[in-house]
Amino acid sequence: MRWLFRIVGALVAAVVLLAVGLMLLPFVLPGEKIAQIAADQVKARTGRDLEFSGDVSFTFWPVLGVTTGPVSFGNADWAGPEPMLRAQALTVGLAAPDLLRGAIRITEITAQSPDLRLATRADGRGNWQFDQPSSAVASGPAPQDSVEKAALPVLEKLNLGNARLIWTPAGGDQLVLDAVDLALDWPKQQGPADVVATLRPAGTPVAVSARIERLDSFLSGGTTGVTGEVDAAGGRLAFDGRAGMTGAAEGRLTLAAGDTAALLAALGVPGVELPKGLGQAAQVSADLRVSPEGALALRDLSADLDGNRLTGALDIALASPPRVTGRIDTGILDLRTTRRAGTGGAVQPPASEGWSQRPIDASALGLANGAIDLTAQGIRIDTTEVGPLRARLSLDNARAVLDLAEAAIFGGSIKGQLVANNRNGLSLRADVTASEIDTQVALRDLAGIERLSGRSEARIEVLGSGNTEAAIMRSLTGSGSVAMARGVISGIDLDRLMGGGDVTGGTTVFDSLNASFTIRDGDLFNDDLLLSLPNYRADGTGRVGIGARDIDYLFTPVALRANAGKGLKIPIRIKGSWSDPAIKPDVKAVLEQELGVSREDLEARAKDKLREKLQKELDPGRGQGRDPIEDLKDRLEDEAKKGLLRLLRGD
Repeated sequence: MRWLFRIVGALVAAVVLLAVGLMLLPFVLPGEKIAQIAADQVKARTGRDLEFSGDVSFTFWPVLGVTTGPVSFGNADWAGPEPMLRAQALTVGLAAPDLLRGAIRITEITAQSPDLRLATRADGRGNWQFDQPSSAVASGPAPQDSVEKAALPVLEKLNLGNARLIWTPAGGDQLVLDAVDLALDWPKQQGPADVVATLRPAGTPVAVSARIERLDSFLSGGTTGVTGEVDAAGGRLAFDGRAGMTGAAEGRLTLAAGDTAALLAALGVPGVELPKGLGQAAQVSADLRVSPEGALALRDLSADLDGNRLTGALDIALASPPRVTGRIDTGILDLRTTRRAGTGGAVQPPASEGWSQRPIDASALGLANGAIDLTAQGIRIDTTEVGPLRARLSLDNARAVLDLAEAAIFGGSIKGQLVANNRNGLSLRADVTASEIDTQVALRDLAGIERLSGRSEARIEVLGSGNTEAAIMRSLTGSGSVAMARGVISGIDLDRLMGGGDVTGGTTVFDSLNASFTIRDGDLFNDDLLLSLPNYRADGTGRVGIGARDIDYLFTPVALRANAGKGLKIPIRIKGSWSDPAIKPDVKAVLEQELGVSREDLEARAKDKLREKLQKELDPGRGQGRDPIEDLKDRLEDEAKKGLLRLLRGD
């Protein structure tokens, strides 16, 4: 509201100075003489030129006063060549009783389609502040005694219709408001003034109303009590405190927004899409202090953003974009897009067959610069919950960096840095480490798997870019590792699986699990998975397509004591889409182990001899009348599928 107060005050000052020339003259003088005397008086008092391009005459009906044609009032020499005020016409209403006594009381001033240019320079001086010439001598035919006896004018009402207001602060961007309607009601010079205005910064009307307790003090550079409201589509702003013409203000600021995006659009900031939980609807209050230089300080800040309650303190430097620093404290921050009534647990998002192709709008990263310290008792998102969190969010030229000093998650903690950069297209980077993670909780919340339990450590560094989720996932590059100490696989017994028996029920206790990986162009590659058990181990190598959402992975459980101590491997190939992968054992590799011959030897031997040997090795009562090789394939595939699906999915 600072610039609005300056606009109103400066316009009042300009019009009052125009009236100074008119008040000294008997209204019976010809219009040309009136215009010349008025111009001379304004020049003497302000050092600026007042020019009339049309007739100036007195009117008796419907308003007693003076009417003019086009009029312009000069600007400060440092503020540019354009006049400070230009209007198509002015109507100045005068009080007849005061006029007969030689005093001027202006009852009404109406400006038709005025242009008002306001500016400040580096030292804070405004172009509405005038340097009076050292010798202010009035010229013209007005009697000197009339000049000496004339009283200062009193402005009661001011009306602007279809005005254009141009505000140019020192070092800042120019603000232009078109189609402004403004009315000032100031019945007593040493009393309050009421201002009502309609602004259209984005085309839709924004209603502004304010009461200035002492407009005379305000215009002379002092501070006075000010209350005001701004009503627009989507919400309302209110201020109650003190303010001055210099831009200084102090008081209580409140915001009530049922639709924050609509409110910002009406105020000239369109296209802001806030996530659920961060202010789609907002109730905010704070103690506001504004310095003449344009620095805002918010203290005792309290906000309700879609049900999330925040407190804190912020300092805002008005620039382009503004710079924001401070701290925010919150309890449980609920950022879930789907919420279950009466529960605090995570809600699994619906399954998807592919990454979203919807364009990502990251323009909000450029709305401000600065740094904010954030503490939260917890954060709820769709897939999980984060415990106590301490972090710093830094914004610089459309680049956001979230430094995680502490974040409790999955029974453990993570530390590191998350970066979102929208300077030359959107890119995302994560560099985090995780400690003491409860693997069962993590896999349950992220993938719906609950059979694997134990504590794990993990590290990941990954970078992606693109303007859609799909593009980012296909561009990922990076590396990482995961390590688990002693853990448990519930619902499956590897002893019975490797022995060919029923694998339902039971548990498998393993001593360790270790793996490292690299990521290139959206594909994750791993060649050193090692799962260690007292009697078994399982190796893994292959590719997981993060971008394509597919997999090609070879998982090899090994029974260390089987096959007369030589070990028994059952390589299993997992290949296909994430939603429906094909799971098949590598039969040839199994045959090589079981029969003690190479693949080439197997191909060279006669099929009859092979079938005979297999018939002896296999259960003679199984698969009567079938090819024993095909029977072995079927048995291996059945057991591998049942066991591996129970191991990986918990089915």
